[in-house]
Amino acid sequence: MQASPQGNNQVGAFLTFDHCVAKRCYISCLTVKTQQRRPRSSHVPKFKMPKAKAEKSEKKAKGKKEKKEKDPNAPKKPLGAYMFFCAEMRPKVKEEHPDFKITEMASKLGELWKELDEKAKKKFQDKAEKDKERYQKALEKYKAESKGGAAEEEEEEDEE
Repeated sequence: MQASPQGNNQVGAFLTFDHCVAKRCYISCLTVKTQQRRPRSSHVPKFKMPKAKAEKSEKKAKGKKEKKEKDPNAPKKPLGAYMFFCAEMRPKVKEEHPDFKITEMASKLGELWKELDEKAKKKFQDKAEKDKERYQKALEKYKAESKGGAAEEEEEEDEE
């Protein structure tokens, strides 16, 4: 049995008709949507949160805590062995590679530190230990002064 050419034309005509209807519906929807568009302020009122709640929600959204102010009289923290190594090796690396950027310099110093044997690292670790001891002594002195200073101020207030 052969398919009649008339049947094929009906299917093709149906597909063409369906395609045309879909296209017209799409175009009519677009025109309706564009005609209905208005500025936001005219059809939807903006929600305004009360000021107190707005401030709280902003702080939570940021997720950052307020930083404590550093005391300028506090002793500086001790350096690690790697930092002593970098301070010593940076000028030498800079002589060898004057065109290095900061990031490249840091990478090179890191590679040199990894390649360094334990005996050579020991020198820098000893420096770090001495610096740590210096920091501990300075911190104890600082705490004693800050407590003593605070106690003296309280006594002066009590006398008045």
